[in-house]
Amino acid sequence: MKIFKYIFLLILVIIIGTTLYVATLDGNFKYTLTQETEAPRSMAFKQIYNFKNWENFVIDSSGSTIAINANKKIQKVDSIAQFDSFSEISGKLITVESVPFSKIKQKMNLSQGRNKAEIYLDWTIQESESSTQLQLSLSGKRNFLAKFYSLWESPSLDKIIAENFNLSLKNLNKYLMREMEKTSVSIDGTTQFSGGYYLYASTATKNNSDLIVEKSQKIIKQVEAYMQRNKLKASGSSITVFNNIDTLNQSVIISAGIPISSRVITLEADDVLTGFIPKRKVLKLTLQGNYKNLTQAWEKAFAYAQQEFLIVDKQAERFMIYVVSSNEEENPANWVTELYLPLEEAESGTTTEELQLNEYN
Repeated sequence: MKIFKYIFLLILVIIIGTTLYVATLDGNFKYTLTQETEAPRSMAFKQIYNFKNWENFVIDSSGSTIAINANKKIQKVDSIAQFDSFSEISGKLITVESVPFSKIKQKMNLSQGRNKAEIYLDWTIQESESSTQLQLSLSGKRNFLAKFYSLWESPSLDKIIAENFNLSLKNLNKYLMREMEKTSVSIDGTTQFSGGYYLYASTATKNNSDLIVEKSQKIIKQVEAYMQRNKLKASGSSITVFNNIDTLNQSVIISAGIPISSRVITLEADDVLTGFIPKRKVLKLTLQGNYKNLTQAWEKAFAYAQQEFLIVDKQAERFMIYVVSSNEEENPANWVTELYLPLEEAESGTTTEELQLNEYN
């Protein structure tokens, strides 16, 4: 009987010793993860803030994505979402607080078998000169059972989550880049453009889509300032007109400006002039996406004109209208630019629609 007594006492000592040892273990944990992305800050914020969007980028070590069951308040503070079987982990997600487009605080209540954890996610989203910096801090405190299981279960639940989010941040960057690269060019057909007046300034630049738009936007700001000083109202979206294209030297002369409802007499000292686009037949295309795709869109316009036996008027100036510009929308995939290629009047068109500059409010 004594041997059983000693065994019992030994077991009791082991239990008490283990309990005391586990109790003294530091249960606090914190992981800091970072990721750089070229995506705009607001775009990154929206992906992180809306739990349903987590299905686009949150993955585990096997590449499996998370499946979110969210409530109707998904895009508000105190919104709650749930997930099951993510790395054999289930849990509940809660948005605690947020500061649009810079900070988000969220909470995860996790369960993996007998192991449970509460983890706080602190997101910081900062813009630098050429990119957006994402920082995620995961913190919490392991309870007694979590510390106890961590003695022989490796890795711990919080470490699994940290490793998954390290992969997920990289995947978030890839997802955002794919979203920003989305583009489409649609041919709207031939139409009558009714023309109209516009205020503009001109400049020369290399025949490069990005440079053309960059120079155009600078001029458009100059025109906007002139209109504000003189209390003039725009009648449509900003435009770029191609005055001259030098294919030999790969340069262009462009005029960029803003449509107005009637002619304005500018002074000789003004840095802005009044221009007029006459009524004429044009081939219209719509580019949705980054401005770097403008060259491809113009090539498609010329190819379509040749295919349909449309005669391009080489003496007339082609132009484009920024229906949704980079000044209004940060995501390049949502930029909408309409391209107009002048045609000789003798050719019949595929549509009878008539357009004016002041239709693009």
